[in-house]
Amino acid sequence: MSARVPIEGQSMTATSLDRRIQMLRTAMGPLIAAALEDPDVVEVMLNPDRTLWVDRLSSGRAPMGVELPDADGERIIRLVAAHVGAEVHRGQPLLSAELPETGERFEGILPPAAPGPAFALRKRAIGVIPLERYVIDGMMTSAQAGFLVRAVRERQNVLIVGATSSGKTTLANALLAEIAATGDRVLVLEDTVELQCAARDHVPLRTRAGVVSMTELVRSSMRLRPDRVVVGEVRGAEALDLIKVWGTGHPGGIATIHAGSALGALLRLEQLILEVAVNPPRALIAEAVNVVIHIAGRGRKRRIESIARVVGFDGVGYQLADALETPFPELPPLPNAAPAAATSSSPSLNPSGNCHDARPCFPCFRKSAFAPVHPRAAALPGPPCGARAAAGRAAAVPGRNRAGRRFLDAVGRPAAIHPRLHPGAGGAHRRGHHHHRHGPRARLRRHVRRIPQADPDRLRSVHRLCGFELLPVVLQLLRRGRRMSAPDTFVAGFEVPLHRSLTEPILLGGAPRTMAIANGTLAAAVGLGLQLWIPGVVLWIVGHSLAVWGARVDPQFMQVFARHIKHRPLLDV
Repeated sequence: MSARVPIEGQSMTATSLDRRIQMLRTAMGPLIAAALEDPDVVEVMLNPDRTLWVDRLSSGRAPMGVELPDADGERIIRLVAAHVGAEVHRGQPLLSAELPETGERFEGILPPAAPGPAFALRKRAIGVIPLERYVIDGMMTSAQAGFLVRAVRERQNVLIVGATSSGKTTLANALLAEIAATGDRVLVLEDTVELQCAARDHVPLRTRAGVVSMTELVRSSMRLRPDRVVVGEVRGAEALDLIKVWGTGHPGGIATIHAGSALGALLRLEQLILEVAVNPPRALIAEAVNVVIHIAGRGRKRRIESIARVVGFDGVGYQLADALETPFPELPPLPNAAPAAATSSSPSLNPSGNCHDARPCFPCFRKSAFAPVHPRAAALPGPPCGARAAAGRAAAVPGRNRAGRRFLDAVGRPAAIHPRLHPGAGGAHRRGHHHHRHGPRARLRRHVRRIPQADPDRLRSVHRLCGFELLPVVLQLLRRGRRMSAPDTFVAGFEVPLHRSLTEPILLGGAPRTMAIANGTLAAAVGLGLQLWIPGVVLWIVGHSLAVWGARVDPQFMQVFARHIKHRPLLDV
């Protein structure tokens, strides 16, 4: 049994926590403490010129009208570093921390990285602003809010785009509140605790510098049985793993990214993926990201600039459409199998070409659920689905041949049978194809010109000329050009040794290849191995010059020298 913490211990812990928070507020000074207690204040900033700035929800960013001495600014940065157990000094002037008691994000800089102490203290969101509040405040329209609710329920992957302090995290919290009503298992991955998920089954995960990265968290999340994966901010190589997770059976996620437009967000994803990949998978990005929300402005001026749906990637660029102009199609009900079987020639196909069984195949279900059909196209008979095309292939009437069908016929696929034509594949207008019987037009032309019936085993004159007359000549010329054949006859006594440069391409000045390789190897050993560059170069020049001179005097001096070495008595003659 698990032991319960006594009430006295809980009260002491709460008192200690409040005391630490109060001590930290007091150490920061009355101005900063008062600003942090104001619910309208979002962020407090100190510039190197000692000026204090404050960012409010109502009026935006404005100076406080006071200056903070350099000593006080440096003291605050060192105090926060000691509070979180970090080190900051001239050798390590940067500090990124999160206050564990209040969740405030702190970023501090000391000289020499800046002319003076500077920091930015950002408060954590106190509550979640619902989408209804966005509509009341004029940040979005009711149609946009309704679309976002529908996107969450349809398990669409949503990417929130905007600049710094534009409200991306606040909007993500509003969408998380809608996700909490679905009952899905949600995994929340972030660097700093900013997202607030009210779902009963959710797993918050955090990165830690030098211990676990966002990429490792994204990869590990796939083994935690997630229904939805939410990433606080995509800023590195984890973008590739995120779109893999979204595109492999875990839809309905949310992520934020810094960009200036919906298209810029997709291009930003490509840039982040290029950190770990040579070519970004653009088709996978277009499939994984479904909705892109662009939020602009700050403070009370925030507004939803646009909501775009990613339609696909056409090989040139991403295809985006206005979400309000192309809403989600209504899911059509699945018809019963019995009535369709009575009206269709195949037991597994209906007149529209889709599966109508109680358990349709996935391609037909996805086509009917997510692909809007034109009214005229809906009345036309469509092709059978790939899962059951083999069942009705023998009874189907082939349409106009295409390149793929002609290729399959050429490599040996048995031709389909047309009920109105001679056994064969395709139309009846071909003349010389052995799969087809000639049509009326070809028959008339043959009758008028008195052309005999084509025989697939007959060898035509042009084939005889090309195959029996020209081909051997071409092959003989190719062999002679590549020195694969020798002269036909040699006249005894008329073989004269010639210089190699007259019979072979001039390589190495005519020096024998064996001697040139040996001389180069010896020169390289002296120059590279013994680090004697000048003697090595001189040795190569002298040796190669002697080899060229010997080849000009006697083209076969190497063979003569080798024969004399092998038969030493000949040297004494």
